[in-house]
Amino acid sequence: VMNDAEGIRNLIGTGIIQLVGGKLTASIALLVGAVFVNLFGTLIASPFNDVLSGRVEALEGRLPAGTATTWAQAVGRFGLVLIDEIKKWTVYLAVMALLVPLMIVPVAGHVAFTVLGSLVTFWFLGFEYLDYCFSRRLMRFSDRRAFCWRNKTAIIGLGAAIASTTMIPFAGLVVMPLAVVGATLVFLELHPASSDQPPSAQPQSQQAS
Repeated sequence: VMNDAEGIRNLIGTGIIQLVGGKLTASIALLVGAVFVNLFGTLIASPFNDVLSGRVEALEGRLPAGTATTWAQAVGRFGLVLIDEIKKWTVYLAVMALLVPLMIVPVAGHVAFTVLGSLVTFWFLGFEYLDYCFSRRLMRFSDRRAFCWRNKTAIIGLGAAIASTTMIPFAGLVVMPLAVVGATLVFLELHPASSDQPPSAQPQSQQAS
């Protein structure tokens, strides 16, 4: 083979494809692994993060009426949080599974899987950190998903920022509370204040519409 120019080119080409494909696959695997670790951390720290997010809303004057930011309430919502996590993980893994066939295509397929998989992961991670605000408003899972899809650019940006910082070794303990605060502020910017008011408190023109 080594005396055949065509064989040498094929050998080099195959090696480059395997190298590029391997690097891209390793990158997405590292990203997904970091997300797994991050999400398990947020699940464990859920009561603390819930209280922190609620305090941010209170400081912004946007805490929904009748909502408290107590540890007892946060711990009491843990069961609902766990159910929501199962739903989110089911959706995430289903979408990632649909992207796996792209890996069959050399180079281009690996690139497409890496790009699309990263976008899905960033969106999912942004969704994860907004969930404290969603839960506080008792939003249905379908409404949460629709909200994140409508604001996908902002959600992906939020998730990318969180993912890039949480991949720094030992940075999770510092990054997680900051991510909760940042995600809460992003939600308040995207979610109209009028949506949190009971119908009797909304302007008459808005009620009529």
